[in-house]
Parts: sequence; C-alpha cells; structure tokens
Amino acid sequence: KGSVAFDNLNPGALRRWPTAVGYSRGFAVFPSYEVGYRALLDLLLSRCEKNPTLYQLMSWYAPILDGNSPSSYASILANKLGVSVNTHISDIYCP
Repeated sequence: KGSVAFDNLNPGALRRWPTAVGYSRGFAVFPSYEVGYRALLDLLLSRCEKNPTLYQLMSWYAPILDGNSPSSYASILANKLGVSVNTHISDIYCP
C-alpha cells in the first residue's frame, strides 16, 4: 500500500467530490488517476473566482485543523513561482 492519494487515485487528497466512486481512509476514491487529477484541477480553478493569495489558498486547501502547515506550503509554492505568499492567484494564473 502507498499513500492515501496514491491508493485512491486521488492526487489532490480530496476528501469529498461528486465524481468519487467511494471513500477510503477519509478520502475520495476515483475510478482513474485522470479523473482524480481533473477533480483537483476543477477544485483549484473554482477558487480562482475568489482570487485568494497563495497563503489563503493553502489555508483553505490544507487547513491547520487537518495537521497541515499552510504557511509552509504557501512558502514552497511562492519560492517555486518566484512570488510572495501574498500574491493573488489571478496574478499567477486564472483562465
């Protein structure tokens, strides 16, 4: 067995999603990796409308209450993208 994301064909480690075919270990199970990946993209693109900063996006996507570190995740993304954690998503990408 691998990680929950790997085993559930769920690269975004999403908890609930309409195209899930079931749930395992508290996370959605998808029929294929492609369907799970599309769910992750759809979820993130839906947040573009709210235009959060990288930090706000990570606080929503990976909350502290789930044992995550949104500030660390936002810093990693910001460093990779060459921007600040306070950069709005629309300044990076939104279709």
